[in-house]
Amino acid sequence: MQIKMKDKLKKAKKKWIAGGVVIYIVYAVAGVTGGVYFSAVPNVSELPQPVSTDERVALVETGEEAWQIRRELITEADETLDISTFAMQGGETVDLFYSLILEAADRGVEVRLLLDGIFHGMRLLDRQIYDVFLSHPNIEVGMYDTLNPLRPWTWNNRMHDKLMIADGKVGLIGGRNVGDKYFNESADTVSYDRELLIIGQDVSANELISDMSHYFDELWSMPYVTRRQDPVPTLTSDWRVRRTSEALRERAEQYHNDSLTLMTEDYWRNKSHAIDSGYFVHNGLERLNKEPAVWHTLLTVLSETEESILIQSPYVIPDAFMSETAGMHAIKTETVTILTNGLRATPNIIAHSGYRNHRDELIESGLNLLEFQKSDRSLHMKSFVKDHEWVGVGSFNIDARSTYLHTESMLVVRSPSLAEEISRMNEERYDSHIHPAESEDPLPDGTDGTQMLKQLIIDALRPLTDLFDSLL
Repeated sequence: MQIKMKDKLKKAKKKWIAGGVVIYIVYAVAGVTGGVYFSAVPNVSELPQPVSTDERVALVETGEEAWQIRRELITEADETLDISTFAMQGGETVDLFYSLILEAADRGVEVRLLLDGIFHGMRLLDRQIYDVFLSHPNIEVGMYDTLNPLRPWTWNNRMHDKLMIADGKVGLIGGRNVGDKYFNESADTVSYDRELLIIGQDVSANELISDMSHYFDELWSMPYVTRRQDPVPTLTSDWRVRRTSEALRERAEQYHNDSLTLMTEDYWRNKSHAIDSGYFVHNGLERLNKEPAVWHTLLTVLSETEESILIQSPYVIPDAFMSETAGMHAIKTETVTILTNGLRATPNIIAHSGYRNHRDELIESGLNLLEFQKSDRSLHMKSFVKDHEWVGVGSFNIDARSTYLHTESMLVVRSPSLAEEISRMNEERYDSHIHPAESEDPLPDGTDGTQMLKQLIIDALRPLTDLFDSLL
């Protein structure tokens, strides 16, 4: 009798647990989707206007350049260093990045490091490094809306900006996260990206860098940014902080001893371009659907294109809102070329599945759709070149998440010589792997079994991604 009773209790317990899991899944899905589908996208109040500036701009294209400029911004900062990034994606460069930040703080630089909370709240391997930073008087770490299992409607509120600002005089903006695949172009897997370095002038107002700094301050001061002041106390916390600090400092010292400085301030000034005018634009900071300022800026740029515009985005997933608002602008599609990742290159199977759902309509719209096809290499840049004069570079992907779910930012400048350099870089670095998208497009020649399996998975996901393209 007792055995039967215990068996009944066990079965009842399992049913309660299973029921609780189902209820939570329903609650989480409703929370994630409800905030998107049942709240209106705010109207754009005002778009920024171009301003004249004496600042200069340099293209940061290669992985080597991208790592070197980060190294130089950190090691040459005198007073302040503001950094925001979406993800630390692993590898030696992440450890070196942390080491250089600690070294800068040791010499008195006040560092603010702002990280998106959905990933970095879960990266347990980095916790001890964050504890080192929190114990340092010159470093503050902010986590942008950390993952809260009880508040799923906040999960879409992601900070996607990638900014670095040193001493309020030099700024870096683009699409790169921090990780080996963005800096080491001889690695097995590489993400090609693009950034702009804004170099301020000491004798005049630095309008663009100032706008970037003010935006960072806005991000930093949002109420849902978590800023712990001290490490999490444990029995071994003091010992771990000392040990990790010593390891980071030794790594930085060894790196400087073994590494040559290939690029200097003169290098960047010599390759920089004058800016006729420009502006900095960013999305709203609301927690649910955000004011889609970057998207409407891009639509305005598209409607003003006279000769040609090349847009580069790793993903192209226009949901209903994007299609509707695009239709409100007089866009001459024959002037528009979009370059994105093809099947062979894409590292994001879910996003590419969403793109395949819209691919035919993009082709039929009359624009020129191109795809980058190269295994283990992908395009991650988010940029445009318009009429051989205007250039925009930032963190904005052509998808719904970047349009009204993420924080996003972009720098737009009028600089014909910069536009020419980007066009030349596209031709030299990527053109040999770019192919026109075709509606039938089976698979590129020479496709192996891995790519065929990849396509099968992507096609199998298409019905699901078609339902939730506003979340991709």
